[in-house]
Amino acid sequence: MDGMNRAAISGPTVWRGKDIEDKGAISLELGGPELDALRSAVDASLEQSLESLTPTQFNAPVLDAFMGRVTDQVLHGRGLAIIRGFPVDQHDEEAIARMFWGLGLHLGTPVSQSVMGERLGHVIDHSDTDPTGRGYRQRYELTPHTDFHDIVTFLCVHQGRTGGMSWFVSGHEIHNQIRDARPDLLEVLYRGFYTHRFGEQEANEAAITEHRVPVFAEHQGLVSCRLLRRYVELAGHESQPLSNIEHEALEYVDQLSMDPQNGLFLMLEPGEAVVMNNYVVFHGRTAYEDDGPAQTKRHLMRLWLVPDPRRAVAPGLYVYANERRGLGIAPNPGHKPSYDDLDIVGRVYGDRMPEP
Repeated sequence: MDGMNRAAISGPTVWRGKDIEDKGAISLELGGPELDALRSAVDASLEQSLESLTPTQFNAPVLDAFMGRVTDQVLHGRGLAIIRGFPVDQHDEEAIARMFWGLGLHLGTPVSQSVMGERLGHVIDHSDTDPTGRGYRQRYELTPHTDFHDIVTFLCVHQGRTGGMSWFVSGHEIHNQIRDARPDLLEVLYRGFYTHRFGEQEANEAAITEHRVPVFAEHQGLVSCRLLRRYVELAGHESQPLSNIEHEALEYVDQLSMDPQNGLFLMLEPGEAVVMNNYVVFHGRTAYEDDGPAQTKRHLMRLWLVPDPRRAVAPGLYVYANERRGLGIAPNPGHKPSYDDLDIVGRVYGDRMPEP
């Protein structure tokens, strides 16, 4: 564990949802010039696979300027931005995926999001065929958490029939509130927790981290966050049980993160992409329901992005060795991001599935 920051964090990363008027306050709109440049880049790329596309193919000056503003807001501002105006009603999903990928390249390199090796992820309900899958493959509520790597972005392609509201919380604001009200719990959160790897570890890695993964960690003057409560609870069930104060600390983080005064609650509309600094912002989602054919189910595209240079973070924050290398979760052909024991998953999580 690196040093503990005992002072209040200050700066633009400290905010409360109640102080952000609406989505417009954090949104940037793709206009005609940006969309023209995106369409031209996509048209020129159709003979290549999506994952072979490079930043230079999307380096039009108008896109550079637009994404420079997004980058500044995500890495040097609140840590949260919404890009509006993806023309999801005018193009097929392949074209939209290329636009999303191309803009993502301005932020960093897309990395593998699971043992399936997908660098462009799809947040779709698979609970009927994969009932123990990770949260992005389920329709259940996802409590506040972080994903892996520096930047996470989701593009809404389709909404569900009901539910699926997103919320975003400043991890630094939560840090400060715990510091002021319960400094004893802040100590616990800095010490961290043994964390389950959910079966996505490499062959030379254990099923549970050998080290404690902190929720908050200071490194080179920056406090970074890593919130994986469900993975921690699974590790506690299979190995060393959590103590009462550890349970209390995790519950307190959830309580503060789900407070309407702290969280920014919003519904992503088709064509809107949220971009967040994953070391600063927690995110979650309410449960949702789908109906109709597969092509109308709730569908978000997702990227995990590694910028250059990477954020300086405490080594203990990394859950996977491949993550430490800046490569995401190591692919393991033939496997899915699922946990085999349905009974254990049900007893540990109930109807709240393991995020991210």
